[in-house]
Amino acid sequence: MFCPRCGAALPEAAAFCPSCGAAARPDPGSPAIGAGIPFSTPDPVASATRSYGGFWRRFWAYALDGIILNVVTLPLGILIGVPWASLLTDDDRFAAEWLAAYLGSVMLFACLGLALSWLYSALLQSSSRQATLGQMALGLKVTDLHGRRISFARATGRFFATTITNLTFLIGYLIAAFTARKQTFHDMMAGTLVVR
Repeated sequence: MFCPRCGAALPEAAAFCPSCGAAARPDPGSPAIGAGIPFSTPDPVASATRSYGGFWRRFWAYALDGIILNVVTLPLGILIGVPWASLLTDDDRFAAEWLAAYLGSVMLFACLGLALSWLYSALLQSSSRQATLGQMALGLKVTDLHGRRISFARATGRFFATTITNLTFLIGYLIAAFTARKQTFHDMMAGTLVVR
């Protein structure tokens, strides 16, 4: 099987061309680009998933996921913060040991929040749904470059690669507007696509 756009040889189960990102199979009844290039029977799954998730759709999915995670982590933050607030404002009971214990509890909360965010993203994106709850709400899925479900390890790599994208002052997100497959920097590093 060959790509309808660039003519490159495609792996048998590919939904997208690894060279140019075009859908591996044309819509039924549409004229083939590059006549004479053989196609297999159109796959309804590939046809349904060949559009890439745009910047704003992905932005709102990310915002929804942030709200969901904050609803879960906010009560934990309050449980950790309220008892310490009374100690830190009382000069008679304040000591360096209390400050060290407080900072330790803040670090513990930060680590728990990171672990929760990681597991939320990686487990859901590597599941049969291939999306977090925010992505599901906006009809998005995360796939590999061939349109297949990603593994937990790849989803984990993608999650931690977002840290590097965040360090680019949002440029790593904005490049999705200029790439053929609407990939962000962390998508490129993880070898993933966001499709709808």
